[in-house]
Amino acid sequence: MTHTKINKNLIPKLLKKKNRYENKLFVAEGHKIVNELVKSGELEVLKIFVREDKWDNTFDNNPLYEKTSEKDFKKISSLETAQGILAVAKMPDYVDKPLSLSLPAIVLDTIQDPGNLGTILRTADWFGIDTIVCNKGSVDVFSPKTVQASMGAVARVKVYYLDLDKFFSENKNIPVYGMVMDGNDIYKTTLQENAFYLFGNEAHGIDKSYYKYITSKLTIPNFSSKPFKTESLNVAMSVGITLALMKKTE
Repeated sequence: MTHTKINKNLIPKLLKKKNRYENKLFVAEGHKIVNELVKSGELEVLKIFVREDKWDNTFDNNPLYEKTSEKDFKKISSLETAQGILAVAKMPDYVDKPLSLSLPAIVLDTIQDPGNLGTILRTADWFGIDTIVCNKGSVDVFSPKTVQASMGAVARVKVYYLDLDKFFSENKNIPVYGMVMDGNDIYKTTLQENAFYLFGNEAHGIDKSYYKYITSKLTIPNFSSKPFKTESLNVAMSVGITLALMKKTE
């Protein structure tokens, strides 16, 4: 593990996607997330800043850790209520490499909410899914809010940003389950593991241009008997239900 001198002035700039990708660095905050990154060994953590009131003697003489004053920590933290520990890590090598496909894979069409994407990563990790494909209009997986919501899963689940038309065209032999409002009841469908699971944008669902690639339309039925029902299910929740049923029917 490299123990690199990190310029603290760079850290707030990493809030912007452009700067993250120019420097190939991202930030993770919080005890659990930082510990997960270190333990995973999948990503290279360059430096961990610890606020002085959170400093532990076990950090002494470890060049990976750096004690930081409360004033300086406020300058680098993006959280309203900071936990006092922040890591700067390298983006993984796979970002610049061709897709290494592992099935089943989750495919996301223009997911916009970083909390949703982070939760999807965490859910995928729970169910043993290690590949997520997003179209290029989706939120960045290395944004601080996504990393925070992933609770460390960002270190274990690979997220690729691709042209979905090209991606589906190059993988025509793989079934595509698409989550739509008017699909077949997911509870009455046997789900394959050797497949793609396509989920749409939070507000608009799957773009109609991708319908031609869907081999099986699915829906999670609404069981409410009330006249005014919830219009849709949160996309991260939809992913969780789908993966649970897919594992159940293996």
